[in-house]
Amino acid sequence: MEISKKHTFIAKNAVGMLCVLFLLNSCLNKEYTTVETSDDATVLSLKFDENDSIPHLDEAEFIIDNDNNLIYNKDSLPYQTRIDSVFPSFTFVSTAGAALIVDGDTLYLTGNDTVDFTVQPVKLINYASDGIHFKEYDIYVNVHQVEPELFVWTQLCEAVYQHEGSSQKALQKDGRFYVLVSSGLKNYLYVSDNAAQWQMQTVEGLPQNIDFRQTLVFNGKFYVAAAGKLFVSDDASVWNETSHSDYEFVNLLYVFNDELWAVVRNVQTETLNFAESRDAQAWNEGAVLPEKFPLSDYAAFTFESRTGKAKAMVMGGITAEGVVCNTRWCTEDGELWVDYSVEQPEFGSLAGAAVVYYADRLLMFGGVDVNNQLFEGAVLESYDEGLHWAVPDTALNKLPETYAVRTNQSAFVYGTSIYLFGGRTRTQVFSDMWKGKLNKMDFSQQ
Repeated sequence: MEISKKHTFIAKNAVGMLCVLFLLNSCLNKEYTTVETSDDATVLSLKFDENDSIPHLDEAEFIIDNDNNLIYNKDSLPYQTRIDSVFPSFTFVSTAGAALIVDGDTLYLTGNDTVDFTVQPVKLINYASDGIHFKEYDIYVNVHQVEPELFVWTQLCEAVYQHEGSSQKALQKDGRFYVLVSSGLKNYLYVSDNAAQWQMQTVEGLPQNIDFRQTLVFNGKFYVAAAGKLFVSDDASVWNETSHSDYEFVNLLYVFNDELWAVVRNVQTETLNFAESRDAQAWNEGAVLPEKFPLSDYAAFTFESRTGKAKAMVMGGITAEGVVCNTRWCTEDGELWVDYSVEQPEFGSLAGAAVVYYADRLLMFGGVDVNNQLFEGAVLESYDEGLHWAVPDTALNKLPETYAVRTNQSAFVYGTSIYLFGGRTRTQVFSDMWKGKLNKMDFSQQ
């Protein structure tokens, strides 16, 4: 009968173990001590002792899988953590002696062992206190093989379209991607299932010269404001006009607390007010817009704070008087607004930026300053909910060199990725689509 490699491996290493057990039993017999023994060689736990020269080792939490005789850490240790000089500590139900098989070499455990786990699996053999029964485990120490804080960007499409079209917006609805474009004379729609291959469709029911940049998806429908009217569509292709006798719709802001929010002009008082609706048909007029509140080229977005509070922000933009703002308006209810620029005025004036909430931070892309100059830093980030902004560590978070600095691009989050589309400079209009992802967003338990 052929003997398996596993049984041969156990037999070879059992010889050494039995020698150790023989010596232990001899010592016990000389002292005439009666010892209760167990046949259970199960491992209860493994932990790594703290090592000053290798941070994070003691953070590893190991799973003992007795059904499959495996020991492993489900959450990988940080990227580039060394595991070549580890002090392991085991606990057993019972033991008469244990050994590790490291790259073919046998190491009998003494409690003061330094182990190299870089060649895996490391095998563990433990003999129960009866000296007869034993269990064998494979030990895997998982370390992240990629930098978790690195942003990785991929160009999905070099050009969705190649015709004229400076007013544009990319959106996602029900797993499909949409690009709306206006050249000023004609409206276009492009649809894709993967944001890489696109098909053009006709657009009906909209004015020709429309600003698509504040188009929103709400309750499964598309909405855009133009010429004082609100337009709605199921598929972004065929649009229908809605109107309200008391209001002219100036623009749309965001979807917040399950409501569609807009800026409207009261036709009787001529004031500009916030308005919100749960069905985009019955509207509630809210507070008058604060002074210096932008009407165009702003970045409007919503997010949930670390305490679970829903918030909305409107950053930068251009006022009705044509002034480029440095304002950062924030609200928790759509009625009471706080301007962060009062406390932090050093934040520069900007227009045409795009902002998303992603991986516990706000990320801002593109924009121009008060002199219509492109921001040199293509990405800014904020970890305090928009109060302070800074250039991120460019070793980890920067756009590819082939991504030209621009303004008025679209940005949205879908799944675990950020999508960037289009934008323009003074001399060029872009229609490229990019997908970016923070590595750790896809890390699964290992």
